[in-house]
Amino acid sequence: MGIGHRRDAVPTNARSGGGTDGLTVVGAGLSHHYAGPSGDVPVLIDASFTVPRDGYAALVGPSGAGKTTLLCLIGGLERVQTGTLEVGGSDVATLEGDELAAYRRTSVGFIFQSFGLLEALTASENVELAAMLAGERTSVRRRRTAELLDAVGMTPRAAHRPGALSGGERQRVAIARALVNSPRLILADEPTGNLDADTSDEVMHLLESLRRDRGCTLMVVTHDRALAARAPQQLALDRGTISSIDTAGSGGVRSVTGP
Repeated sequence: MGIGHRRDAVPTNARSGGGTDGLTVVGAGLSHHYAGPSGDVPVLIDASFTVPRDGYAALVGPSGAGKTTLLCLIGGLERVQTGTLEVGGSDVATLEGDELAAYRRTSVGFIFQSFGLLEALTASENVELAAMLAGERTSVRRRRTAELLDAVGMTPRAAHRPGALSGGERQRVAIARALVNSPRLILADEPTGNLDADTSDEVMHLLESLRRDRGCTLMVVTHDRALAARAPQQLALDRGTISSIDTAGSGGVRSVTGP
């Protein structure tokens, strides 16, 4: 499993490497649709928003409002159809091939509701695999894996496979995996959706602490209003449009959609 060569290049101003600054995320005029049996189904309609560098935003709204779609566009998992989407000053819509793959591997860390761990691998191997796929040297990725498992309180369970871990423990491993390549943007899709209330609070506190300590931008999709209220900024999605709510300031709602 040893891969010792240099990482692929990543876009200018979107380079991983353990820096202390997160990435600014700016969407402008985003429209997105899916093909349905009766024609195109719009998900985003001329939507615009900004999440500042080192920002922390919760994406909220009813089911089907486009929260996960927006997260996938930002992470390069879905292609931008209309509009521009800049992350760290680079337009994600223009990335192709190796550049797009490198962006997903090293600039963005993903955390999913279903954890996404490989059952055949131990907790430590799941975390290390992400660094191996990014081309990190064996010694560096093992050191970083050990450090992150310690940071999320999983060192005693590092040799256990996911089936032997609780839901909260599996999400802690998933957080460590998301951070192993020192991304400057963390995208979490319902990271507490499969957890009880107490464990959800613990996982979010851990994620927020790691964000502050490591310096990255955090965007979280959640249906939980209490969890959403923890974020200084909320992006409220409804019928394809986006409103930005500044929960750290006056609490006012600022529409950032098009006409």
